[in-house]
Amino acid sequence: EWGPVYDQQRGEVDRAVEAKNISVLRKIVAAGKHFDDLAEIASEAAAHHAEGFDAAVAQLKQGVLTRNYASLLLLLSQWEYAPQDICVVGIQQTVEAWTPEYEKLERGLKGCMSDKNLPNLEAACGTWTFSEEDPLFVEAKSMLARLGPERDATAEQFSQAIAAEDVTRLQHLVTSWAYCKLDPAWRAAKRQCDEWDPEYIHQRGALDAARADRHVPALRAAVDAWKFGAGDEVVVAGKEVLGQLAGYDEDCEQLRGLCTAENLDGLRAAVDTWGYSKQDEEFLAAQKYLEDRWSQYQQACEALERYSASSNITALREAVGKWEYGEVPALVQARSRLDDGGAFDRATSELAALVADRNVGVLTQRLEAWPYSPEEE
Repeated sequence: EWGPVYDQQRGEVDRAVEAKNISVLRKIVAAGKHFDDLAEIASEAAAHHAEGFDAAVAQLKQGVLTRNYASLLLLLSQWEYAPQDICVVGIQQTVEAWTPEYEKLERGLKGCMSDKNLPNLEAACGTWTFSEEDPLFVEAKSMLARLGPERDATAEQFSQAIAAEDVTRLQHLVTSWAYCKLDPAWRAAKRQCDEWDPEYIHQRGALDAARADRHVPALRAAVDAWKFGAGDEVVVAGKEVLGQLAGYDEDCEQLRGLCTAENLDGLRAAVDTWGYSKQDEEFLAAQKYLEDRWSQYQQACEALERYSASSNITALREAVGKWEYGEVPALVQARSRLDDGGAFDRATSELAALVADRNVGVLTQRLEAWPYSPEEE
């Protein structure tokens, strides 16, 4: 009479023991409706797994309470009891219900982290609805803590460079940006760079060209016309070069003075040692002035030297009288030759007197000893 019932209860207990369905085994023991030996088997099996089962269930419940999705997935993957156990079925359903929301938030965090889009990553962390102990969330917050201050500092440098109109600095910051190019701070800085670029490239080109050529007037004009920040390294470099070429005005004054004084030797030396742009108007004017007069000047110098060497005093006097250039060695030497205390005039007067007296003997002696050019009239 008890056989069919016993067999049914025995099958129920065996299945629960084999599946490690602890909740069913406990239910069998609590109900007290099974044969004593079967209830004993169920009780022993339940007791054997009680500690591990209760701990696993407690961890799952804690995971649900804290919405620790990642932890629940791990715990469920490690669940070693019956998957249909009443204690775990509801938790599995909860995890399945959370999955779409979690995967959406997970994609958002991972995308922001991959792109280093820190503003969006911070916003995504702010909308996170699961446990803050989730490994992905912890990694996201760690990235914000690690990179956020540097990113914020660079964004502040963007603002400072824009306020100072320091285009070179801003360009460097934009090109060296290590974060997402969709970051509002970077996009605003890039937009400002693009807006400034045409005029900046034009002004920088003019300033760089003048600086490279050492063209002081053009460099001064480029510095004066600079529309951007005074701290920009381009204009700072231009001002440094102007400081190095501070002697320009004095050198220009020297060129003009040499032209006015017709000191062509000095002018030639100044032109040859000119330390500025060869396209400078002051230099070109001095160079042309020199070229226009140099040939005639050399001829005049050669005439002085020739007349001095041949002692042609009359021609030398005439050449000195017509001299239209500055004080040069050839002129000084000619004047020194003429400064003979009137010896030439006395010699010529004596010749004239001898001719008038028809004193051939003495005249012949004087002519033979004549110390001046035979070309003298």
